[in-house]
Amino acid sequence: MTLEEIDNLIELVGSIKKIKRKDGIWPIYPEGLYESLYELGGDINYMENYKLSKDIPFANKTIAELNTYFMWLVRGERFCDGLITCEIENKNLLRALKRFRELFVEEIEKDLAKWHNKIIRSGEKYENL
Repeated sequence: MTLEEIDNLIELVGSIKKIKRKDGIWPIYPEGLYESLYELGGDINYMENYKLSKDIPFANKTIAELNTYFMWLVRGERFCDGLITCEIENKNLLRALKRFRELFVEEIEKDLAKWHNKIIRSGEKYENL
């Protein structure tokens, strides 16, 4: 997922005022929301890991803990229609996405600094790498 896609997802989730429901029961999520959350998840041991990380505030979660949260959310929705709705309404999903973006940007900046230092040490030009 790119930074632009993360920003678009944050904007989408932040703009949701109310989730529509089919037949008054089944939530209808905006196109791409479920798939994007699935892409952000990636923890096959999400059930065990969620128990360990669920009480950590979103502002302190690591990328791995956020991956666990996103997978818990996607898998939980499958068995409990409306779980994502609850997380949107209580703003937890928005907090998690903003934290994910923050950590994502930090990783990009670290990678850029590494490449910059490598170039400076090697004396090569950018085009030669």
